[in-house]
Amino acid sequence: MLITSFDVVLASQHLTGGIPSELTAVVRLEVMYLDRNSLSGSIPMGVGTLTQLKKMNIFDNMLTGSIPTSIGNIFTLQEINLFNNYLEHSVPTTLSNCTALGLLRLQHNLLTGPLQGIFHMDMIHIEHVDLSDNKFSGSIPKGIFELPIVSSVALSRNCFEGSLPAAMCDARNVSVLSMDGLGAAKACKGSVELPLSGVTLFNTLEGSIPSCVWVLPLLQVLHLTGNGLTGSVHISETETLGPVLTTISLGMYSQKGRSRSGRCCVPTVYSRRAYVFDIWLYFLLFSYATMLSL
Repeated sequence: MLITSFDVVLASQHLTGGIPSELTAVVRLEVMYLDRNSLSGSIPMGVGTLTQLKKMNIFDNMLTGSIPTSIGNIFTLQEINLFNNYLEHSVPTTLSNCTALGLLRLQHNLLTGPLQGIFHMDMIHIEHVDLSDNKFSGSIPKGIFELPIVSSVALSRNCFEGSLPAAMCDARNVSVLSMDGLGAAKACKGSVELPLSGVTLFNTLEGSIPSCVWVLPLLQVLHLTGNGLTGSVHISETETLGPVLTTISLGMYSQKGRSRSGRCCVPTVYSRRAYVFDIWLYFLLFSYATMLSL
């Protein structure tokens, strides 16, 4: 019988040691499930030879080293789940070749560097991107918001700088934006942990929230706590707040003035539409900031 495909399903098998490089010789491999084990070492550099691979699940292990640049040779990849490891260095720009990708989850690693040149509009299948809890730096990559069908974006607790990109307006299909503490990772340059307090002073962004965000048609959850953004909510007379927006968290958001339509600033808009506002965290951070200014 001709074997046209091959799967490796070894999740939660208490595996230890490294991923054998011999696995990259199984050229018909389509599914690699090695998640929830105790695997260590690095991802084999020759993983790019698995040109039929569709799903790569190696999350919840103890992997170190880099994501191999050869991953960009796997044009068939639909899912990459490498979260909850100790992966380092930058995400290879060759990942931009993986245009069949629908799910990318790299959260809870030690990844660094900018993310420019990775995401682009030809990646027409990506719905979910989670890059939170790493050490990514530079500007927030606008390409993520230009992905045609992206539904959820998580970038919280990294080392980003600058302002929120205007390209957020292009994310017409997004339902979840989880972007708390975009420059708040403890390892960020300029972050200072106060002794015996458990409190870390971190970098904040510049500018305000693009007004288009409030009217994104499918947005349900917006988290932007801990970014030090300023400004007020501007909604024109011809627009209405997003019809399905139900959860908003904006701690450390400084309000200034009123909108052109005469509506008051953020908390009033929330109360009118009965949205959830993270009031506890807002006042906790505000009180702490006030204490520091004394």
